[in-house]
Amino acid sequence: MKSPTGRRTIRRSVALPADLIDRAIGVAPPELKSNFNRLVRTALQDFITVRRKAEFAEAMARMAHDPDIAGESATITEEFADTDSDGLGDSSEEGLGEADDPAR
Repeated sequence: MKSPTGRRTIRRSVALPADLIDRAIGVAPPELKSNFNRLVRTALQDFITVRRKAEFAEAMARMAHDPDIAGESATITEEFADTDSDGLGDSSEEGLGEADDPAR
């Protein structure tokens, strides 16, 4: 069945424990308490978001422990170390030039 926006809608019948439904409705924002279909849809969207974030975090953790990636990251960090201050340099190390000295 297609909705007015052109998206396909799939109807499913699911069996859920009454206490799960009661708890979901209990923590739902007011606009979802009276529309169970929207509540379930929102809960599924939230579940997907949480899972994707967890998958991304897991991938990043694996990358952090990968010796090849760690080595490449160290090389890149070293190569760009001079640009950390956007090329402005640290006035305590390089001193101010005459034109840059605000006292002049």
